[in-house]
Amino acid sequence: MPRTRAEQAYDYAAQLCARVPACQRALRAARGVKKEHLVANSGVARSMVYDVEKGESIPSLFVVIRMAHGMGLTFAQWAAELERGPRK
Repeated sequence: MPRTRAEQAYDYAAQLCARVPACQRALRAARGVKKEHLVANSGVARSMVYDVEKGESIPSLFVVIRMAHGMGLTFAQWAAELERGPRK
């Protein structure tokens, strides 16, 4: 039986959410931003930054936008990296 549109949307969202920790770590490392600087520049709580990068928390859109801005990125740039997925 074919998967419903809702099931496909769920799967797509789950795949992207699973990429968030690695994407966030890679973007931060590529830009040379230390966690402490990200916390200071974004205003996102230290515990949230650590939890997101360890995969223990899925950030809200508001938090993602703030973390992206704290690294000098737009949300669109951050999301493009997430969509692209891990680099081999």
